Amino acid sequence: PGPDFLYVVELGGPAAADPTKRPLTPRELATRISLFLTDTTPSQELLDAAAAGDLESEEGMRALATEMLQRPEAREALRGFFGELFELERLPETSKNADAFPLWNEQLAADLQESAFLYIDDIVWERDADYREMLDGDYVYVNNNVATVYDVAPPGGSDFARITVPGYQLRNGIMGHAGMMSLLSHIAKTSPTKRGVFV
Repeated sequence: PGPDFLYVVELGGPAAADPTKRPLTPRELATRISLFLTDTTPSQELLDAAAAGDLESEEGMRALATEMLQRPEAREALRGFFGELFELERLPETSKNADAFPLWNEQLAADLQESAFLYIDDIVWERDADYREMLDGDYVYVNNNVATVYDVAPPGGSDFARITVPGYQLRNGIMGHAGMMSLLSHIAKTSPTKRGVFV
């Protein structure tokens, strides 16, 4: 079937003002924005908007992007991005030596993954905060399971709650998150080398 089966091929069309340039066609632009913001192909509604010229102005593009960012798919796409960037997708399959890490189990790994994603969600979606907070935020999301790792009082119930990380733990930001520390270590001991290589 050729590269079109594997890749999004963008050929563009000649620009009226400068035929040596080939800006994206409305359909290509709709595809690109949909893949970028929601990690899926464009809806018929988006394709219709592109065909109607709604993506030709900055205002039209901004309005459509703002609407797409309200969809659940946008949150999932961002989790997918950070799951790959920080390798959080590997947490549920991470193994630990039971003698060295007696608290470790599949449920804790899944809860740590969700805790890290909630931290990112809070910065990006809930507060639209400065991205640098991802590196030095002094809080974490814990449920009863994750609270044991951070040596803090469990929040009760089954939900996650935001707590300030005890200062003596020196676990600020995503790189200090217990999930990241677990990913970037060996099965039975810590690894400053693995963490340094990752950074």
